[in-house]
Amino acid sequence: VAFGSGGCGKTWLLSRYVQQIMTESFDKKPAVVCRFVGLTPASSSVAPLLAGICRQIAVIYGKEDEPVPANHLQVVEYFHRALASWPSPEKPLLLVIDGLDQLEDNDAARQLDWLSLSGLKVGLRIIVTTAPDSPGINCLTTIKRKLKIWGGSVCHTIAEVPVYTEEDVQTVLEGKLKAAGRTLTAEQLEAVKSSFREKDSAERSSTPIWIALVFQIVRKWHSYDGVVQKIDSSMMELSNSYFSLLQDRHGTYLTKSALSYISLTRHYGISENELRQVLSCNDDVMSEIGSFRVINSSPHLYLKQILYELEPLLYQVKDSRQSSSPYLWMNRFYGQAVESWLTATEERQNMRKLLLKDLADHFHGTHAFQVKPYENNLQRVLQDIFPGENGNDRRTLDQPVAFNGSVTDVSGQPLVLNHRKLQMLVPLLIWSADESRTLKEIFSVEYIAAKFHLNAGQELLNEMNLAISTFPASAEKLLSFKSLVQVNKEHFAQPMCSVIPFQVMSQEPDSSEVFRTFQEFFNVNKQLNICHWLNKVQAEGPLAVFSHHTSPVSTVVVSPCGRFIASAAREKFFTVSSLHTGEVSFRSMEHQGEITSLAWSPDGLVIVAASRDGTIRLWDANGGFQVGSVLSGHYGEVWSVAFNPKDSNVLVSCGKDMSVRIWDISRACCLGNLRNRHTRKVNSVTFSVDGKVVATGSDDSSICLWSADTGLLMGEPLTGHEEEVTSVAFHPSHYHVLASGCADGTIRFWDTRDSFLIGEPLAAHDGKISGLAFSPKVPDMLASCSNDKTIKFWSLEKRTLLFPPLQAHVSWVNSIFWTPKGERLVSGSRDKSIKVWSMQMMSDAQMQGHKQGINSVRFNSGSPHVVATSSYDRTIQLWDAATGKKKGEPLRGQSGWPGSLVWSPTASLLASGSDNNDIKIWTVEGEVKANLKGHRMAVTSVAFNPLDENILASSSVDKTLRLWDIASASQVGEAMEGHEGWVLALAFRPSDAATLVSGGSDKALRVWNVADRKEVGKLEGHKDRVISIVFSPTDPNIAASSSADRTIRLWNTSTMEAVGKPLEGHKAFINDVQFALDGETIVASSRDHAILRWSCKTGELVNCLLRGSIVQVVKTVTSTSKIITCRSNVMYVYDMLDAEAGRCRACFKASSNIVAIDVSPPFICLGGAQGEVYQLRCDYLVR
Repeated sequence: VAFGSGGCGKTWLLSRYVQQIMTESFDKKPAVVCRFVGLTPASSSVAPLLAGICRQIAVIYGKEDEPVPANHLQVVEYFHRALASWPSPEKPLLLVIDGLDQLEDNDAARQLDWLSLSGLKVGLRIIVTTAPDSPGINCLTTIKRKLKIWGGSVCHTIAEVPVYTEEDVQTVLEGKLKAAGRTLTAEQLEAVKSSFREKDSAERSSTPIWIALVFQIVRKWHSYDGVVQKIDSSMMELSNSYFSLLQDRHGTYLTKSALSYISLTRHYGISENELRQVLSCNDDVMSEIGSFRVINSSPHLYLKQILYELEPLLYQVKDSRQSSSPYLWMNRFYGQAVESWLTATEERQNMRKLLLKDLADHFHGTHAFQVKPYENNLQRVLQDIFPGENGNDRRTLDQPVAFNGSVTDVSGQPLVLNHRKLQMLVPLLIWSADESRTLKEIFSVEYIAAKFHLNAGQELLNEMNLAISTFPASAEKLLSFKSLVQVNKEHFAQPMCSVIPFQVMSQEPDSSEVFRTFQEFFNVNKQLNICHWLNKVQAEGPLAVFSHHTSPVSTVVVSPCGRFIASAAREKFFTVSSLHTGEVSFRSMEHQGEITSLAWSPDGLVIVAASRDGTIRLWDANGGFQVGSVLSGHYGEVWSVAFNPKDSNVLVSCGKDMSVRIWDISRACCLGNLRNRHTRKVNSVTFSVDGKVVATGSDDSSICLWSADTGLLMGEPLTGHEEEVTSVAFHPSHYHVLASGCADGTIRFWDTRDSFLIGEPLAAHDGKISGLAFSPKVPDMLASCSNDKTIKFWSLEKRTLLFPPLQAHVSWVNSIFWTPKGERLVSGSRDKSIKVWSMQMMSDAQMQGHKQGINSVRFNSGSPHVVATSSYDRTIQLWDAATGKKKGEPLRGQSGWPGSLVWSPTASLLASGSDNNDIKIWTVEGEVKANLKGHRMAVTSVAFNPLDENILASSSVDKTLRLWDIASASQVGEAMEGHEGWVLALAFRPSDAATLVSGGSDKALRVWNVADRKEVGKLEGHKDRVISIVFSPTDPNIAASSSADRTIRLWNTSTMEAVGKPLEGHKAFINDVQFALDGETIVASSRDHAILRWSCKTGELVNCLLRGSIVQVVKTVTSTSKIITCRSNVMYVYDMLDAEAGRCRACFKASSNIVAIDVSPPFICLGGAQGEVYQLRCDYLVR
């Protein structure tokens, strides 16, 4: 570790060292990975920095095939694993990172949790540099703490860059002058040395960069001039002095503007061409030059002269993606000097805003192909030369989002994006405090999509965070956009599906700002292939979604000021982040076990963390460091902690040892051990709002009330719960009212004054209640969360729901916490996410569908607007696909789970099988036509006779097939027996409808004569159970069967022979098989998430088309095939002709995994794993 003040020469020394390592030859030469933090935006943010390092290390060690994640926590994990596993004495690695203090503090980067400096394996060497600690930046102290070096002592692992002596100054300066062919008189040299002697100790550390700037000044001195000017000892003053010299040589406005534009672009930089164009639109600069005849050219020669003199202070960034090479300051001192000048007075601050506006106008293309009016002095200068002319075209470049192609369709022309506009415009607008233009750009659907095309999703989120901090009045709108981007960033980043960002935004509620923005864009971009969600949920989602953890979130708490969230997961640390932006302030360390509970002191100064290691630790809520002594005394895991709301010094805890302890945290002593009442572990503890009563809930199903003053039990325990008490919460205004939640999903309310149960228990959830929280804003409202993935809001008085259940997460909701004013609710889940909900978003709108997962979806071919869905909630629902609305009430009456839906050939009847042995026949109006009973076990499949809809065939786990006469609701003859196991699939042969083919767990297919119900053939070859059977659309004698042996086989059902060889390629269970519409190929999906296609003639694998677990081949009105796939919760639509290239033409994102699909162009119906039904209209299918 090397440290020293800015300008002391750390970077130069490091560069020379790396150069020496890379050029010299010696045994076991290490591979070198070197990064200079702050040179570019990507090197300033920790996640992109680590991703770049990881990619380079992966190449060095031949691990290129391992994808490097973009998510912060995942890339940190990858980085640690790579350093711990790959370097070796035989192939060592040298990792060099210069300027840790230059990191932006996103994701608590300066806390350096991502950097391992101790316990490094042999073969790995790490060299880092940083500046000494400064306000808000404590990297050096953090490094010392990580290396267990305290008190500022220095050992061999830490070295300070040496400070120059006066002799060093003379030697270096004379050497530089000699190299430039210059020299100084004794008087001039003494003036420099005298200035050096005036430096204080802090200033002397930056002597190298001071000498470099002194050289630029004195090299212009002549011996006969003597000492031309005083050499300032302060680096800041010397910089300003040098810049003043440039003003004298090149003009005040031109120099100040050029220097300011370079500084204001910060680590993005500005190229010479960009600088020239911006200056040409600055009328103060143009009037100062004044030696041109036509005002449509820029000060090219003048700018060249300035850049020539600034060349030693600047460097250029080479980027293959950009035609320009931006200039940046060689050292941040120069930029700080200019920024300091720009903010010195109110007048200069206004000038700074105008200069930022100039830059923003350039990258926006405001003046491109436009006549820009003359202003100020320029107008007066030109009145005599060009009478009556008030402006001119400055010939600045247009700034489209894409120079070529379109972000709406990557399958067209090659996409060439305007990197500089996408990189520069929004930050400049934010820095200039231009709120309206910032919101217009950052809310642009095209802008969001383009940022993800550049793999700049995290950069977009950082811009949104900056906008939230800068424009608090628009924070709510910005948070809604940021939440959308945060949740969908992995989907948005898919390069071959450019329509995803637009599709996701179209799915937002019609009243939302996101949808209104999308609609404006769509109105002028009708060519977008959008899947219109006809039964869209009109309730808005979470205000914000944060992913700070890589394991299930166990607890969340909000700070008393309402600005921060502390959260813990199944990890040994907790995270503190901004509630508004999600930026991580710090992550704790030190615990030996997982953190189980958190509490924030009422004064907001301390966070307490309880752990499975049996300890309780206190942390400074602002600095993120441990304070006080460790509180120990529990024997086993500590499960819950809570502060006395009236005294930030008093804490209560409970745990596995069945005890409840009250602590004085200032003295780190236990004030009382309340035990011998609970007989099993204590799960939850809380104080009453007045701080006088402590309530505890236990696995022994009881609740105990304790006096906070005496520690004595207040009466007998409250009993009545039938299972473990998981959560307790006091009412915020009626101090004597207590709510308790139970593992059986019930909530009870108690009057603690007389231990009286208030009313009947509330059957609140379908799973264990994991959290209760009364609203501070509406005291009558209680929020509850559960393992059933929902959050519910109850009226204490009416005992009813105030809103429909909030489908909050895709897994268990483990914790909820209100903000102090009750305007927002924070939830943490087993799905590893933290969500922030606004109470203004609560409404009666809810997702349409079933109460449990969907198992079958079928369109009615005779009435293509009618579709049926069946669910594990034992209902069937008919829908109008054109409107997305339900047709009547759910169809009930099936004794088990309905499934295997199939419509009759004339589309007038619907058949459904059941796991409880029965079959029901429904009319299209939803009435029961027939109830068919006869199977002894679950019905697995049903099929109508294609030529006689009065005849239905069914298969069952009872090893039989049966034929049914629907008119008489009776079985036709005896059961068809022959299979030696479950019959899982059946299909009528389309050619004559007199032949039925079935397959089952006995690995065989059997062919049956329908007329006499006799087996006429047996087709063998599969090595495991037969799952599905489908006939060719062009040859009705050819059938395909899929099997659990991961193969597909073709059969001739007339000759009873196998056709060709097995179709192999899948590595897991095959989900679905379909013939292409021309019958030439077969497409199949599998649990291996690959979609494969084979030639029916040769049996050879044609290609691996796509990724997905569900596949649907669709014939459109243009006779071209579309292929629809579903992977996880996203549906993709492709053209069969270019599906292999993976170019998605349309898509849809569901809220849970898609488990069923059917299509009737242009309508699509999707069934979700949580019971949702999505009715879509995809015009691309008929376009």
